[in-house]
Amino acid sequence: MWKRFQTIKWQDQQPLMFTLLRIGIGWHFLWEGLVKLANPAWTAEGYLTGSWGPFAPLFQRIATLTLEETPILSRFVTEATAEVQWLLGFADFLMPWLLVLAGIGLMLGLFTRAAIVIAMMLLLAFIAAAPSFSVAPTMAQIQELGWSRFYTDLNHAQWAGNMMIGNEGNYFLISKNVIELLALAAMLTIDLRRLYGIDLLFPISPAQATKPIKTADATAETEAGIPQYQQITK
Repeated sequence: MWKRFQTIKWQDQQPLMFTLLRIGIGWHFLWEGLVKLANPAWTAEGYLTGSWGPFAPLFQRIATLTLEETPILSRFVTEATAEVQWLLGFADFLMPWLLVLAGIGLMLGLFTRAAIVIAMMLLLAFIAAAPSFSVAPTMAQIQELGWSRFYTDLNHAQWAGNMMIGNEGNYFLISKNVIELLALAAMLTIDLRRLYGIDLLFPISPAQATKPIKTADATAETEAGIPQYQQITK
């Protein structure tokens, strides 16, 4: 069995493996977005207010900024809308849909590069708001800050499962967000049209046509039975 394992041409499986990686990360993003959309009471307020690390003041300000406190918008506010936390409302609307769009794009291989960029931007925001090198809030602080609104009871959508605080283990420096960010960054270094997905159905422009790598190393790889990979020329 070991000899058979050694004879497998793993380089030939690269498109399949990267496709599975893309689909796996896409499912994670899609599910996170659907859970939030399924819960009308979901808000990012607890997450933003309970953020920590060097960027915590920025995220906490997003959660509390009102129309009255915004110089450009303050002239248009009324007494009824003065205390509206408009940035928080914008984040509550935008976050779930960006998660869903990134997830669908990654899972289906549709507008893959754009989906990867959106996913990476979201991950960078998550990492900045809750870095794994700072001390996270205690359970008492979490309850005081209202994180229970983020990890809410999902009785209205049993298919979403039960979310419990602290069910993902412990991190230091490297969290699942960092790992997914690195995996998506690695995908940007390859020709994404070699992966399986809907993008393969769309014709490419002449400027994006692929050409074989004609180098001494590529010739040596071909002679050794290693498949020659393609690169995009612009």
